Amino acid sequence: MKRSILLLLPFFLLLYSIAYATEAYASIVPPTNHKDTLKFCTVLLPATIFFPDKVTDVDNQLIRESNCSKDIKQEIIKTIVSIKGKINEDSLNFLIKNKLVHVGLQPSTIQIYNLNDYLKDLFSLDENKIFNNSKILSTKNYIALDEDEYLEILSSKDEILREENKSNITIKMAIVNIKNRDSIKIWITTSIQTKIKVLRSNKNIMGFTNNSLDSFFVEDIIYTSKPEGYFQNKEALKYYQLNRPLAEGTILKSSDIVPYALIKNGQSVNVSYQDGNLRLSIEALARSNGYFGEVIELNNPKSNKKLWGKVIGLNQVLIER
Repeated sequence: MKRSILLLLPFFLLLYSIAYATEAYASIVPPTNHKDTLKFCTVLLPATIFFPDKVTDVDNQLIRESNCSKDIKQEIIKTIVSIKGKINEDSLNFLIKNKLVHVGLQPSTIQIYNLNDYLKDLFSLDENKIFNNSKILSTKNYIALDEDEYLEILSSKDEILREENKSNITIKMAIVNIKNRDSIKIWITTSIQTKIKVLRSNKNIMGFTNNSLDSFFVEDIIYTSKPEGYFQNKEALKYYQLNRPLAEGTILKSSDIVPYALIKNGQSVNVSYQDGNLRLSIEALARSNGYFGEVIELNNPKSNKKLWGKVIGLNQVLIER
């Protein structure tokens, strides 16, 4: 037994020596600080930036000054383009993928706007309306303001809002310097679009089908500057037929369908008269063919008086007061 212990003693002494040397080295050499490995650079950006939708290619002139490398500059631009709202130095460095470089930001906070959202707030649009497809008529696809500049609208707001049904609206604005009042005029083309409910085909449909169309469509939401061009009443589809084939996923337009004649000339029809809570029904003769939603002339055979009412169904006419 003693012989075995004596044989193992040199091995235990070696282990102790290694452990002691490691601890001593650790006490002499301090741990590496991550900050000591960082490279630092600074970037000067505009205080406020406006980007239209789908901006991908932004020139390096967005950066006013910088001693950062070319790769870091490109990464800064990609980061700025991809976000909106306020951003400071900490959030910029958090978003930059290269963690071996710390970018100092000047000014300390910058504000990034989506141009469509900014215009919506500026013109106080209704909740169901937006600006869309905004473009800056300039060599630069963004608007950049320094800390001593602001954006001023030169076009009349009322005139712009009156043109909301146009697919292309031009807004005149200016970048104004607060100190010397110098200004640079800019023009923006855009459109005001309304949120509407539409009908989208859920399968391929043959034209002039005799089947009820409501089972071929599902409701969807879109924004458009021409809401009158779309057929939106799913309940009324049973009174219409397609005048052309539609592929699956197609949004139904008013020009894609034609109404059935629900009333024939000379036919006796049921006429409902509604005035508030009062509702009466009489029989009258149609003086022409009638289609859904159309106002037609009628004749009351009892009094021989002319009446006008809206076609609301098969042999059904409504007179409202």
